[in-house]
Amino acid sequence: MFEKDGKTSRKDTENPNPKMRNKDRLGLVFLTNLKYEDGEYIGGTVYDPRKGRSANAKVKLKGNDKLELRAFIGVSIFGQTYTFTRVK
Repeated sequence: MFEKDGKTSRKDTENPNPKMRNKDRLGLVFLTNLKYEDGEYIGGTVYDPRKGRSANAKVKLKGNDKLELRAFIGVSIFGQTYTFTRVK
């Protein structure tokens, strides 16, 4: 994963838990506790290792090859949406 300065970081150095800062980012579980309801996954949490912060999350599948992740604090309207495309 590339950082804004162009360097790669392989450790979770921004984790708020000092014991976790030496853990590799590869294989890191960053989406947790999602529950399926009415066509989307809700009630989960997403962790951003670049900032060492967690936010609420909901996920929608868009067709066979796209996933839309909405990350927010408090109310969903005050969040950011990310779209991931399956690599073939």
